[in-house]
Amino acid sequence: MSRKVTSPTPHGLIILVQSVHDTIPETDILQAIPEDWLKIPRKIIPIISDQIPHGDQNIPMRDLMDAQRIIYEEKVVPVLADHPSYEVLYFGMAPIPLCIHFGYLIGPLQRVSVFHKHHFDNTWRFSEGAATFKQEIHDVPSSRSLAVGEAIIRYESSRFTIHEKDCLLHVNTPLSHTYVEHVKHESQEAKSADPFTRQDEVFTAAETFRKVLDTIQDQNPNTQTIHLFASVQPEVAFLMGKQVYKTASLPIQLYQYHREGSSAYTPTGRIPSDDKLVIHIREEDKKNLATLRQELAKELTDRVQPFIQGLMDADKSWRSEFEQINHEGLQAYPWSTLKNLQETNLITDHVQLEELDTNERTFYDKEAQAWLFNDPFLYMMHIQFEDESSLKRAVRLLWFHESIHFACHKITSGTSRGVGSFPKILEELDYQADVYAICNEYAYSQRYEPGQTKQIKKFFLELIRVITDTMWAFDAMESRYEMELRRINRYLIWYFQYAQISALSNPDIAAILHILSRKPFIELKGLKLQPNQKQRHLVQLRGYRSDSLEIALIINNQIEYRSSNPDRAELDKLVKAFQERKGDAIRSVLKNILDLIDGG
Repeated sequence: MSRKVTSPTPHGLIILVQSVHDTIPETDILQAIPEDWLKIPRKIIPIISDQIPHGDQNIPMRDLMDAQRIIYEEKVVPVLADHPSYEVLYFGMAPIPLCIHFGYLIGPLQRVSVFHKHHFDNTWRFSEGAATFKQEIHDVPSSRSLAVGEAIIRYESSRFTIHEKDCLLHVNTPLSHTYVEHVKHESQEAKSADPFTRQDEVFTAAETFRKVLDTIQDQNPNTQTIHLFASVQPEVAFLMGKQVYKTASLPIQLYQYHREGSSAYTPTGRIPSDDKLVIHIREEDKKNLATLRQELAKELTDRVQPFIQGLMDADKSWRSEFEQINHEGLQAYPWSTLKNLQETNLITDHVQLEELDTNERTFYDKEAQAWLFNDPFLYMMHIQFEDESSLKRAVRLLWFHESIHFACHKITSGTSRGVGSFPKILEELDYQADVYAICNEYAYSQRYEPGQTKQIKKFFLELIRVITDTMWAFDAMESRYEMELRRINRYLIWYFQYAQISALSNPDIAAILHILSRKPFIELKGLKLQPNQKQRHLVQLRGYRSDSLEIALIINNQIEYRSSNPDRAELDKLVKAFQERKGDAIRSVLKNILDLIDGG
């Protein structure tokens, strides 16, 4: 565990400097440490060097946390491993969530001594005087409850008060609402920017946070998330983060304070970190999403279902639009075995107008024949698609895709959990469902928007773009550093198909369908693979060696192989594009690979 500065002179120093709100000159650091330590080896590691003033409303917290994680893994971890006997020191001037996150990365087992910059004399030293503060803990859970819900912790050790009403804007009815404050003794000012004069007081403040976490976990074991609102010094925040175990702590939602705006706090990252996007939806946005849900319900009943009824009345199959060109690819297996759209439940389905209270992004209730879209998913779709026309097209493609899964592939919310551990099977079925959706959207557009189908190449490229952008809307809420194998393959397949269709010169629909009817075989090698708790195969998008990346494709029954080479396949760029959710960059890499293949 972390303790105050040790009296014996260590073998060396590792000095972690987190200077975001203000610079921390090396001269200040050297003045703060014991004089005899100036003669020993030292390594100073800047963690984040971005200069962001206090109260900035637009702190890119997610990007800063991502950068901080990379610095920790690439710079801090190797130095700690190489110098286990060195004393580790922490100097911080950074936003509270960032300090907590860095402490979490360092972890509870690493010894660290911390320093505090006093507001009045600007020194970084602690004194050895008498204790000057007392701790007051209010409303920590005292009786055991198995209720499911959220918890709030307000944690103060500075002069800024966290108001209860600001916290309740984010969690209306918490299971517990614990308030911890650190105040001066009665003979001193009630609250101060510098409540601690000794380093052991800082550790005590942080260890109390650990005890509160343990109490909540013991008394309310079904707590889903702890919402932490902290008004503390950077070193206290850092030590609070160190109290959070990566595998045995409840999820903690962090918040950034703002001096101005309608909400005093904005949700940032979570620890234990799952690197997932935290979506904060304002009440105004919720009203807009409710309207969008109504528009989608109308789209289904007023346009999609009459379209399906027309197919039924004319006794048309989903391939009827293409029979005139006698495209043999879609007449063969497996396309010939897929049911027609009128044989699915979509013709009698409806959209549930009430917001779905679940973490599921989309969900189909087979018994009620209802499509359920929750606010986070619709919000991400709204961000992904700027115009309503594209958004409705995305949802139609989703309806067509999922309907054939239900009707023909027998994939439901129940069976998908088991099938999810077989990525190659789902890859095949997803491709079938995607092509099926594209063909039905073509027929739909022929009926309602025939002008759009005249430029046939542009039309089909747009459908592929909408499919991949919808996938990104799903994945935007997941970790940036891992992705299911089948989803990576699905992106590779469709961006490669996009590249193949783009390369066609004035194609007719037969040429495009020739490409669509043949699923590419693409495999990316060199990334670590591990199953998650649902036994789904997750590809790790970090911790790889660039020179180990390879990609193989089967084109026209011939295997094409490319290793990572800056002048050729740019596979490192491909992986980074997956991390950063940049579909255009993935498409560009695959286009380059196709050009290399075509160029021999």
